[in-house]
Amino acid sequence: MITTLVSWYMNGNVPCRNWRASVTTPDGRRSVRERAGPYAEGPLLEWGSITKRVVGTTAAMTLEPERPVRSYLPDLADPDMTVADLVHHTSGLPRVPATIRDSPFRDPYRSAVGVPLDLTSAVAVAPRGQYGYSNLGYALLGAVLDAVHGDWFDAEVEQLLGPAGIASATLAPAVIERIIPRRFGRAVRPWNLGATSFASAARDLVDIR
Repeated sequence: MITTLVSWYMNGNVPCRNWRASVTTPDGRRSVRERAGPYAEGPLLEWGSITKRVVGTTAAMTLEPERPVRSYLPDLADPDMTVADLVHHTSGLPRVPATIRDSPFRDPYRSAVGVPLDLTSAVAVAPRGQYGYSNLGYALLGAVLDAVHGDWFDAEVEQLLGPAGIASATLAPAVIERIIPRRFGRAVRPWNLGATSFASAARDLVDIR
């Protein structure tokens, strides 16, 4: 079984698309990197922040864009922040809350596993209306969809993925199907983002078979 990550690198001055794959065999895992077509042959493709496109579209289809977020989540302090602000990254919220230590070398969401989203952490650091990319904003948008639909993931499956014929999307892949990226030749432990309230910002995985 092969799980894959696509990467771009420069071959001289010519950008080339290559697939980096972690291959699971009876003898363990090995890494391969080779030229491939537009899709890999492996079972899972991690959408990462493309998840935001699906969540944002689901919100636009099922919520009132100009309605204050606090009307859905009464414990939120900001009375003016709207659903549209969250969708368009104009809420003024930071990329992650101050309680999360952002790092490229470890899972920054480890402390958020199994912990409900702290609405008191949703405090703007920039003027509303000013663009600022925010995972926290999309975690908040997921909480709004939870409040309205019961579960944000079920809502996007019902509204978008199901009608598109995508029946294999998951937040919790089997261990053998997990995408295993590598850094400096070593396997990187996968983030457990699907078990956190930030999953709606970057965690859909789909089976591309």
